[in-house]
Order: sequence, then structure tokens, then C-alpha cells
Amino acid sequence: MKTKLLVIAGILFYLIRTLSAQEIELEKTQPLTQEIKDGSLMSFNYNDADKTYTLIYVTKLKSSLIKFETLVFDYNFNLITDETKELTKEQAVNTYSWFNYHGDEYTIEGVSINSGENLILKKKEITFTYNWNKNRYKSKSKTSSNIKLRNDDGSKYHLISYFEDDRTGGAYALCGVKSKTDRQNQLKDIHLLSINKDCDVVKDLPLKFDVPQSKEFGISLTDENDMFYGYVYIFHGNADEYTFIRLDKNLNIIDRIPFNSPPITIDDLYWIDETMIFYGHDSHENYCLTKVQNHKIDYTTLSSISDLSKNIQYPPSQKKGKAYDSKNNLFYKTLLTETGNFFQCGQDEDITKIPGQDKIIKYKDCFLLHFDNNGKPIAQYVYDIKWIQTANPTDQYLFEGKSSNNLYWLILPQTYLPWPYDFSTYFAAYIGKIDIKTAIIQDFLVFDYKRVTAIKEFYLDWNYPFITTDNGKLILLGKDRPKSCGNTLYFVRINLD
Repeated sequence: MKTKLLVIAGILFYLIRTLSAQEIELEKTQPLTQEIKDGSLMSFNYNDADKTYTLIYVTKLKSSLIKFETLVFDYNFNLITDETKELTKEQAVNTYSWFNYHGDEYTIEGVSINSGENLILKKKEITFTYNWNKNRYKSKSKTSSNIKLRNDDGSKYHLISYFEDDRTGGAYALCGVKSKTDRQNQLKDIHLLSINKDCDVVKDLPLKFDVPQSKEFGISLTDENDMFYGYVYIFHGNADEYTFIRLDKNLNIIDRIPFNSPPITIDDLYWIDETMIFYGHDSHENYCLTKVQNHKIDYTTLSSISDLSKNIQYPPSQKKGKAYDSKNNLFYKTLLTETGNFFQCGQDEDITKIPGQDKIIKYKDCFLLHFDNNGKPIAQYVYDIKWIQTANPTDQYLFEGKSSNNLYWLILPQTYLPWPYDFSTYFAAYIGKIDIKTAIIQDFLVFDYKRVTAIKEFYLDWNYPFITTDNGKLILLGKDRPKSCGNTLYFVRINLD
């Protein structure tokens, strides 16, 4: 009997170790100088070579000089150096790769496309004004008179969709050629036009079809520097006939793949390298997934609400929460793991309609859908946050652990602070751990003003609430004031094992 008890205890100990929650490695605070308190955090990164963290602040602006203060911390968040330097704006651009500055204000010429049935262009001037608090530009445009574009035969274009690239001043227009003898021609003789800032067509890519098409989905892809990377279109022809088209940044066709699917509404696309997954729903509220990989359709699946609800998992300390139901749901981040499992997180929207007034939206419980490498549902994880429901959507992020069996789910609720602040801020962080093989979720680590007693109040930095490191760590950056940089920094390092 004693031997059996020892064996059972050993098994329980193993299970506890296997399903252990995420590990907090270190928490620390750092008081800030007076100049930093009213400055702006512009950069936060980790250097794996020397195991240091660097935070760079802009603390003072002059007409000709910018004052930077750089804090360097060791691996355990001990301050090593505090360096101040004044640079001209030109020197700052050459010193810091992240310093996206081209002058306080500048103007470029571009082309604007009128939203309407016909393809009508306008020349525009785009004025960019630098926002020092957000380290980016805001823009406004003014346009001139209309220019009606025709093809070489003099035929007008029927506008389907368009994208204006304010960085280059150019634009892209998906359109069909109108015909006086065939009203369906504009739905078959489809072209993608690349138009420069002078309103000249520099490339005309024909995408011809034998039967009329409707554009079911389209998205312009951008790279890590937010530069135009290419296009993805999905067209719908007869009944269950679809065509997937992928183009590179020079409008060369990479893929043109016909496939069959029940009629669906496509919500969005996830892509990484040569893999793309687009998702949506059909008229019967089935959840649809289609995966494109290695220039072919890997799978197309339909999952009913019942399928998605067969294995709902809650953290051990919770017993309820609103799961995905296809109604009033807002989707966030998606992730395809190394093993081919697909995850998508979202949130329930509680919408109240008041006659004669704007509808009131409250964002409530978060959910995470889990599919296997064939697009079949495995589980749905639900986190009940009704007690902190807000009028702002909750940001969510997904990370793979160092072990391919672990997934981490980060939830950042935000709120809007009225005057005298007048901006949004993150007021908490929730981190959950999921065992991918067993589809079990652990209790969340909670960081909020109740949990973090080392500082008076708790907010996450709006621009840099967290970073991840190459050695599998999640670093949260908190502070004790919602505005500017606070009086005290709060660091926490979490092991993503």
C-alpha cells in the first residue's frame, strides 16, 4: 500500500511539474531622473550578446537639438550606465535606425483614387507632421481636379478596390474594363493597375476570367518596415468555385490557384513566409479555414459552433466565460506553430443599441481557438474578464515557448483616461500557459495594481508594454504613472519555457 501511495504521489508530482504555470524569474523597480519623467520612451531592446537591456528616451526638444537619455541595464535589471547626449536631428537619424525622422513637416505629391463605380484619379499633396510622443508621422491630404482614366482602346474602368501608398505617392487599382456590348465584361476582364504619383499607369496586370467574378477578399501585404510587399486576392465565380491569387511587390503572379469551397465570407489572412491561412464564416455560421502552402491548397475546413464548443477549457480557477458564438466577436492575433497547430484569439463584444444614439460596445471575455495541422478544432480556451470589461478592445498576443509543446497567451486590457490625460493606456497584463498536446490551460499570471505593490499605481508603457528575447523570455515594462514615463519603472521577466 505504501509503495502504491509513493507511485501515485510520484505521478502527481510529475503532472504538477509538467503542467506547471509560467515562471516569474525576476521583478525589479528603478527610479527615474526628473528629465526622463516628462520625456518619451523611443526604444526598448535586449542585446543577447552582452545580456543587457537598453531604453532610450527623448527628454528635451530644441529648435536645432534633441536631447536623448540612454539607460543600460544588466540581465537582472541593475542600472549600469545613464548617458545623456544632444544631437542634431540629422545626427539622430544617422545614430538610431529606429529614429524615423525626415523633418518636423514635409510634403510629397501623390495620386488619390475616388471611391465610386468608375476609376477616377486626383493628384494630391500629402503633408506629414512628426508626432514626438509616438515617434511617427501623422498625415493629411488635399486633392486637385478629377482625372478619368481609360485604357488604350478608350474604354472606361469599373473600380473594384484600390490601395494608396503614401510613402511613394503611388497607388494600385483593381478594376474591370467596361464594354458597351457586354455588361458582364467588367467582371471578367479584370486588371490590376500600378499608378505613379503623376497619374500614369506604369504597369497593367491582366487577371482575366471566363466567368464573371466577385472579389471575395483582398489585402495589400507589407514587410517588417511597413513597406509594400505584394497583394493577395480571392475571387468567387460560379457556386463553389474560387481563385486564390498572390502577387509580389512588382505585380508578378506568384500563385494563381483555383479551389472549391462552400460560399464563405473571408474575414482576414494570416501569413508567414510561404504559408497563408485565411479564415471566415459561411451563412450557417460555420467557421472556415483554408491553408495555402507550397503553392497549393493544403486544406479547407468548416467547423460548426458545436464543433468549436466540444472541448471548452477554462483556467482551473474559473468555471465560466463567453465562448465564440459567431455573433459580435472581434478577432485579434493568430499564430501557426512549428508543429502546424493554428491558434486564433478573439473577444466577445456586448453591443447595446439605443434609439437615436450611438451604439454602446463593451468588450468582455477573451477566447482562443485551437486547430490541429489539418485545420480541425482541438479545443477552445476561455478567459473570463467580465469584472474589467471596458469600452476599448483588449490587445492579445501569442508566443511559442522554448518547448514546441508550450503556448503563451498575453492579454493586455486597456482603458481610455479622460481629461486631463486624454489618451488610452494598458492597466494590467494577464499571461496564460497552454499545453498544446493535452489542450490544458493553466491559471493566468496577473499583473495589475493589486498584484504589483512595489509601485503606487500600475500601468504598462503604451509604446513598449513588453518585449520578447531570443532566449525565450517575456519582459514586461510597467510604470507608476499613466502619462509620460512615470516616476518609477517596473520590470518583470517571465520564462517562456
